[in-house]
Amino acid sequence: FRTNSRPDSTDEKPAPSLPTSWYRHPFCMVMISFVVTAIPCFIIDKKIGENMERLDYIAWALILGGLAMIVIDRIFADKAHTDQIEKMTLVQSIAIGLFQILAAAFPGTSRSMSTIAGGQVFGLTRSAALEFSFFLAIPVMFAAACFKLLKHLLEHPMPSGSQWLNLAAGFATSFVVAYAVIAWFMQWVRTRGFIPFAAYRFIAGAALLWWAYRSGS
Repeated sequence: FRTNSRPDSTDEKPAPSLPTSWYRHPFCMVMISFVVTAIPCFIIDKKIGENMERLDYIAWALILGGLAMIVIDRIFADKAHTDQIEKMTLVQSIAIGLFQILAAAFPGTSRSMSTIAGGQVFGLTRSAALEFSFFLAIPVMFAAACFKLLKHLLEHPMPSGSQWLNLAAGFATSFVVAYAVIAWFMQWVRTRGFIPFAAYRFIAGAALLWWAYRSGS
């Protein structure tokens, strides 16, 4: 993914020495962002479920999120000073975790959009923000899946062997597809920017908003 997310360079300079503090390790940065997101999301889980049923919330989140993608990329692209996740600071990690809460509280915001935007606002280059967003998705999506599965098991009978097999097959398929899509996404954004995805959000948001008001949702 690092190859896909960073521009090729024929005169690449040796990487500078990086901080040795344990909490500056990329794994620790990812886990700090995860914890910052997980605790509030666990507390407001019921509210998140309610918002998932509001089509107008999702529509406006799509539209405003698309606008934010364009504005933030234009304003902060030239102000970035962190081009590797190994150079991230504690403040950047916490800030990205806080931005990610928006995706949970307002369905349609998009987890990746909120974390990439948060990274850019706090000094990460587009490629570094993309890379960190990908790694942050791993614990977040795994924890969310386990939490929902646990709630389901507590409220319903234990699945049969075939149902567990179907679940495992679905999980494996989702992982492979997500891996391929993210690799393509990072390469696309590196060369073309966020404009096409912002346009998609505008169109999808407008269509959903029309449907929401038409159906009275």
